[in-house]
Amino acid sequence: MSHSIRLQSYPEYNVKVPPQTNVFFPRSPAPYDTLDRNELVSYCKKEIHTAIAIGEKKHKKNIKSILLILPDKTRSQVAARILIDAILNIVNNKPELKVTLLYGLGTHPLMSLKEIEKLIGKERYSKLQAIGIAIKQQTTKIKTNELVEIIINPHSSREIANKSETTPYSIQKNSTRYSVKIPQLLFNHHLTLIAGDTKIHPYEGRYGSGGINKMLAVGIASLNEIRRSHSTSVLLATTARAGDPTSPFVKMIDTTAQGIQQAMISRPESQAMSVPYGFTVLAQDEDQIWDMAFGDHENYRQELAQNNYRNHVFSVDTTFNLVISDIEPKRGTDILAGARALQYICDWNEKSAPLLKPPNQNSVALLYNPCNEPLNNSGIGNDGTKEQLDILLEMTQEHRDLIKGQLLKATSWQEIEKILRISRDDLLKQWQLHLQVVSEADQIWLQLEKLAKKVLAHRSKGVFDYTIEQSLHKMLFKYAGKYNVTMKTISQLLQQYEQGHDFRGIIDQINSQVFAHQEHFGLGEGGQRALRLLKICQHFKYFFIATFNPVVISYIHQLNPDLTEYISPSLQNQSNIKSRSITLLGIQTIDLNTCSPQIALDIAYHYSASFESSAKGIEIAYLKKPVILRRNLDFIPKRE
Repeated sequence: MSHSIRLQSYPEYNVKVPPQTNVFFPRSPAPYDTLDRNELVSYCKKEIHTAIAIGEKKHKKNIKSILLILPDKTRSQVAARILIDAILNIVNNKPELKVTLLYGLGTHPLMSLKEIEKLIGKERYSKLQAIGIAIKQQTTKIKTNELVEIIINPHSSREIANKSETTPYSIQKNSTRYSVKIPQLLFNHHLTLIAGDTKIHPYEGRYGSGGINKMLAVGIASLNEIRRSHSTSVLLATTARAGDPTSPFVKMIDTTAQGIQQAMISRPESQAMSVPYGFTVLAQDEDQIWDMAFGDHENYRQELAQNNYRNHVFSVDTTFNLVISDIEPKRGTDILAGARALQYICDWNEKSAPLLKPPNQNSVALLYNPCNEPLNNSGIGNDGTKEQLDILLEMTQEHRDLIKGQLLKATSWQEIEKILRISRDDLLKQWQLHLQVVSEADQIWLQLEKLAKKVLAHRSKGVFDYTIEQSLHKMLFKYAGKYNVTMKTISQLLQQYEQGHDFRGIIDQINSQVFAHQEHFGLGEGGQRALRLLKICQHFKYFFIATFNPVVISYIHQLNPDLTEYISPSLQNQSNIKSRSITLLGIQTIDLNTCSPQIALDIAYHYSASFESSAKGIEIAYLKKPVILRRNLDFIPKRE
């Protein structure tokens, strides 16, 4: 028997789901009772006093300055507010203590004073202002603080002390070390405290977000370091996923964070008297706090994070035809910001342990998404995401033009399906290559430089090495294109190489590109969201977005228009074609201005059921929150 569910995305609506629907949401973190917030403030205050005492005993001098590093408005603030309250309490008794708040924004834009006041809380903000506590922000967008460069050796995770012979170019060419710039503030304060709420994270698969390492290596680090950890080579790795402790993202930020910590306590000019301490909580909001942890190493929150993981992971013993994701309005700022739950499904949908029916069996995703952030291109996505979606739109138009004739000549539905499948696979590979080139341009130029120098060395000896020449030609051919600056430049080099132009001139151009990419921007803000859509399109045949937003509806129609008009009239009249849209990417919006959320669900169900001979065979997953589904795991609780 079907049952009714109230939508989070549109609370004024209910939808009836089929009886075979599996509803997933995080478990309550039993056996914990909720903790009293005032007691947590006292606990935090006590731990800070202990940290101060340890530092003062070790260095035989008083701690006179504390730096608080806090998450920005895109993250929950339970731990941050508790830490601020504890510090305010301490400062009341030690007014001589200098305190600075630093918000780690990463690549996000600066917050306004009103946003900061809202983030902290009006009364709390007034107290900070009254006692003169400075509030600063660190972002890659503009220079807001003095930065200090450190050189990190991945093998020792320590800063290299002698930097006199290093330059950004030489560091880049030497893969055993790299440079990172961090705020001078870390070296100007005696004690640094970092706050964050532990949450499941799409790439930090060991402990999740909210820890020391991610804040140091992403929140306050320079752009080149964020680009490294957020490159396609890292984020598209099989193990870069929620709940996977072997994620390369984890290893990368570990190395960087450890190098930063070592620099803080080893540099002669540094005033830091210890490595940073972290304070984290496991909480739904300030009224529902279940656990907390405080310590000076990332593993201080190991037990808390493992409990959080157990609350979010579910063992399933079936493959799903239809996945429905319903998100809170605050999470649905734009098309892909609200699709995190679908990404988790894609990341754990393995061939050896599938969660979804194969795309050719009509696997369908339905996302109820308000797309309600006007500043994110009216709900489409932030500027970085929109830029990459526009490239996909351009590619889609070209692929559509290529298959028009094929579709018109098709004589059966099976033939149409094959044409669309092949073209879609080629399109997604093309877009992925573009994203990889944008992300990894510096490494591509280094590889080309290495090959070109080998070719030159052989040619200078009068030797033509076919294998090396062919390798260079293949690489130039692979990355030639028109969708970004790197591809366009490589296209010109390919043409010069094939036409036999002066090879030294070609090498000079490659060298200049290597030098120009010392501070490579990479995918930048929005790149992760583009990769999210790539994964969704690779794992789901159809992706429906149910929204009221007319701008999003119009944009998706441009991105992925219906192709039925290119099908022969005789095929258009067949019932199985008349009942569905024919599109290349499978991304479609359902306009909630003209149909109800229930009809949206019925449409998605119809598409998923069209492959099965019986509706009873349809398996449905309804995700109220982002959770991790895995096949047949005996060591975690089964779905409740």
